[in-house]
Amino acid sequence: ASDPIFVEANPDLFPLMLDFHRHRKIIISVAVSKEAVLREAAVLNLPVCSDDIIQEAAPMAVLSSRFTESTEAAKKEVDASMRANRIALVADVYKSYLLRQLAARNFEKLNGRRGVYASSKHWKEMAQVLGASEDTMGILVAGISSQEISLALADFAREHWFEWNYDKWVSEKRIVLFELERQPK
Repeated sequence: ASDPIFVEANPDLFPLMLDFHRHRKIIISVAVSKEAVLREAAVLNLPVCSDDIIQEAAPMAVLSSRFTESTEAAKKEVDASMRANRIALVADVYKSYLLRQLAARNFEKLNGRRGVYASSKHWKEMAQVLGASEDTMGILVAGISSQEISLALADFAREHWFEWNYDKWVSEKRIVLFELERQPK
């Protein structure tokens, strides 16, 4: 009688099976599946039916809190994704404009300049890359720092053998100068 009894059962659900023996009812939390309890009872050959299982409901305050936390986390994730995509889009518009400027000129005909530049003065032309208006460019760059755009453009320049020079915003109209110069390979 001192030998242990081995029971092949789910260790998380077995205490619930013992509750059924004691009370003829099983009370489970919202974290436990009713189907899992019924399956485990069947494996142990216990006469448990769906009516014998009472699933506790989470308090409304807990559900509300979880909903709020989940919603806020999802909103932050979406906002961060939208911001990253907006930065990438603005950087791509700058890249496209600058590359079009380089392609339109023979490198020797740059009038003494070392490359091409783009600034907010060129938003109308840059907006054409998007098939949009100059105002659209203003909306796209709103809240994006020059440093964020510069980082995206610097990586691009490095990958494609361009020299990258960057001047900070030089007026309240957020004019920024970008210069790309083709480097010899």
